[in-house]
Amino acid sequence: MIHYSGLFNLAMTSKKSCKAVQKILTIYFPRQYKMTCVLNAAGGLIIKLSDASSRVQFGTIFYFHAQFISTLVKVFKISSCTQLNLYDRFANNKTIIDALKDAGCEISNVAMCEQSYEKTNPETILNVFRNIPGVSIQKLNYRQVIPKPETRPFNFKNLDIRYGKWISIKHLTETFIDCQRLHLEESVLSNAEMKSFLKRWIEGSKMRFLCIEYSQFNLKQIIGENSFPKHFSATDLVGRVEIKNGAGISNTHRMTEGQCYIIKQKKRGPSAVVYQSDAKLFLSTEFKRLRY
Repeated sequence: MIHYSGLFNLAMTSKKSCKAVQKILTIYFPRQYKMTCVLNAAGGLIIKLSDASSRVQFGTIFYFHAQFISTLVKVFKISSCTQLNLYDRFANNKTIIDALKDAGCEISNVAMCEQSYEKTNPETILNVFRNIPGVSIQKLNYRQVIPKPETRPFNFKNLDIRYGKWISIKHLTETFIDCQRLHLEESVLSNAEMKSFLKRWIEGSKMRFLCIEYSQFNLKQIIGENSFPKHFSATDLVGRVEIKNGAGISNTHRMTEGQCYIIKQKKRGPSAVVYQSDAKLFLSTEFKRLRY
C-alpha cells in the first residue's frame, strides 16, 4: 500500500492550475477516488482519499470552505464519500453536505454529534440527511416529544438515533415506517404505542430490523395473553432460533414462553420475530427456527 500525506491550499486554486494538477494526477494516479471526511468542532476538515484497490491513499486537513470541497472533488475525481462524520455546529454541517452534493459527490453514511450549545429540531436535521442511505445521530440535545411530525416520511437504509426521547408513536407508524433498519435509544414509548406500531407494521412496511434500547416494554402485554386482535397473526415462539441483526450477523437465542413472537405482514409480506433481550426490544425479518 502506498501512503501520501500533504497540506493542500486549494482555496484560491484557479481553473488553469486545477487542470494542471488534474493532468499530473492522471499521469501518476489515473484513478477515481473515494473519501472519508471528518468535520471537527473547530471547523477543521480531515480528509482521507483512497482508490478502489485502497493501494493509494492521501490524507490532508484544512479549515472547511465550500470551495475547497468543490475543487477537491474535481481534482481527485472523487466519486463518493463513504463516511462523513460531523462534529461542528449545525449550519456548518449542512454547508458541507450541500457542497458535496453540489460537487456531484454521493454520501453513503453520515454520523453527527450536536454541539452542547445547540438545540436543533431533530426533524430539521433528518431532512438535511434525507437522501443519505446511512444516518447516525449520536448526540442530540432536543428532548421534548414531538407528538405530530411535520416532515414527510423517510426511506433510510440505516437509521441510528441514540437520543430518542423526542420520538412519538407517529414517527414509528408514519415517518420511519419504511426505513429498512432502525435503532433507537432512550425511548419513551408505552406498551399501547408499541402495539399500535406492530399493527401498522403488519399492514405493510419496508422495515426489516428494529432495535429499541433501554425500553420498559412488557411483550406479554403487547402481544401475548390474547391482547392482540384475533385478525392479527401472532404466534408464541419457544425454543432455539437463529436471528440476524441489522448488520447481517447471526446469533442463536433460546426463547422462553412470552419472550418471542412471530408476526406476519398482510398481502404475502414477510414474517418477523418480535422479542426482548437485555432491556431491548427487537423486530427482525431474518430468522430461522432450529430443531435442537
